[in-house]
Amino acid sequence: MKWLWISGWAVPPAWLARQAQLAWPADEHVAVTPSDAQQALSTMAFDALGGYSLGALWLLQHAQQVPAETPVVLLAPIFSFTAEAGLGGRIPRKQLRAQRRRLRQDGPDAIVDFLTRIGVAPDHFPTLAADLTPARLSELDTELRWLEEWQSTPPPPPAWSGCVGDEDPLLDNAVLLAHWPTLRVVAGAGHAPEKLLQALAITNPPDFPPRPNLSDSQNHVVPNFDRAALRYDTHAATQSALAAELAQWITPEERHGQAIEFGAGTGLFTQHMHPWYGPYIATDPAPQMVARGRLRCPTTTWQEARADSPQIAEPTNWIFACNLLQWLPAPETTLRDWRRQLAPGGRIAAAIFVHGTLAELQSVLPDAPTLPWKSAEAWQSCITHAGFRIERAETWERIDTHPSARVVLRALHAMGLAPQRAVGVGSLRNALRNYDQRFATPAGVRVTWRALLIRAIVD
Repeated sequence: MKWLWISGWAVPPAWLARQAQLAWPADEHVAVTPSDAQQALSTMAFDALGGYSLGALWLLQHAQQVPAETPVVLLAPIFSFTAEAGLGGRIPRKQLRAQRRRLRQDGPDAIVDFLTRIGVAPDHFPTLAADLTPARLSELDTELRWLEEWQSTPPPPPAWSGCVGDEDPLLDNAVLLAHWPTLRVVAGAGHAPEKLLQALAITNPPDFPPRPNLSDSQNHVVPNFDRAALRYDTHAATQSALAAELAQWITPEERHGQAIEFGAGTGLFTQHMHPWYGPYIATDPAPQMVARGRLRCPTTTWQEARADSPQIAEPTNWIFACNLLQWLPAPETTLRDWRRQLAPGGRIAAAIFVHGTLAELQSVLPDAPTLPWKSAEAWQSCITHAGFRIERAETWERIDTHPSARVVLRALHAMGLAPQRAVGVGSLRNALRNYDQRFATPAGVRVTWRALLIRAIVD
């Protein structure tokens, strides 16, 4: 992945790029000054955008130029830098004007003082004075004027994410959080970017929501699990609970023979199947999911494979599918293929999200692309028509709560779901407000998950 970063005032872009590289060494990072941001945004190829401090404000001011599908993360985000605006900035306007005067009189000292104040050691930049050409000093003066004049109406676009330090001397994180409830506050971090980047890298990659793919042929959301892999587990408490429940349906005495698991993802179900006495192959079509699964279950054999085109060398005794079948375009055809791959007496065990899941979200977004939930009865009929005899079937329900509808949507995005892209910003904002009002509980807004757990055998 290639990142384009827009740096903060007087913070050398090359240094910011190095800090980002330390956080995510597998990615490519390029940074530019806010003065160069317009040209970079127009001419450079990139997969994700990052803005730090003034760079974050620049992106907010130019949000309409950012492609809707581009992940964006803001570090130490600024809606308005001046204290007078009441949007989280702590610096009085007169102080900014004094900084502009000092920059014109003694540029290097003004910048060194600023870097020291935000916690960036000036000795990182031995060529700082030499780099302050008249042209660059003029740009820095313009950028200070932007900090004085620019103001962005919060919150940012719903798909954007950000973090701020709880010890930031320039920004009031409590005010920012009031305007942007999903903003992450990093304990022990100030305005400097290092700790913000490190905190994101320790927990998971940048908490930006992955882009959902929309099917061209159906008005359905198609999950993008590969891009969500590294963030999936953080938000998948319900999926984890469902996997644990399904695992209990396989007794210790039954855990032998040849087994294959389709849609294994990060191994939430796989981990419960050990010890298994015989060959056990966990598969997923998403390479990043397979990579994460190998980390969780290193003794399991992992393969990249699609569930709807199984290539099994010999008949198998078990096929497992937890949280998979509802995403397949032709599940009955897939089930028939699975039946042919099973040995006589072979079984499938599956957990399938069914109608009623995320009912709250769909009720406030009736015109959005739908999530393809069938009823539990429809799934039982589908499995029977594919040639299986159902041994056991039960419905399972879980009610989660989140602080707000916006947090619900962010969690869905982080798992590779959510019908946000085809919904207008105004419609989405109204829907989230409606969600917060209609489904509030003392613990937060309600989110319903409903699944069918089923075991079936080939007679």
